[in-house]
Amino acid sequence: MDLKSTSTFSDVTAAYENNLDYDLAGSPSKCRAFIQAARFLLRRQPDEQELDGERTRDNPEKIQAELAKAESWLAANAATNYALADFSGIRS
Repeated sequence: MDLKSTSTFSDVTAAYENNLDYDLAGSPSKCRAFIQAARFLLRRQPDEQELDGERTRDNPEKIQAELAKAESWLAANAATNYALADFSGIRS
């Protein structure tokens, strides 16, 4: 799912969690979705939230570290998402 400005916090966290395995799946498209969700989380993340009746604090530094890891992975693996055609002999 592409995230938009109208996406809910639940949409963003679902996209983050659904694409956590981009590296295990070897999927640049999942990695792009993960990066997008991580960026949304860093902008929209509440300081505290309630989870199962308990107050929790999220760690933006952890998300930032995961984002940096994903960006590095994508830079190294994005080219594997497509093949380049060789048209060198097309006019011969």
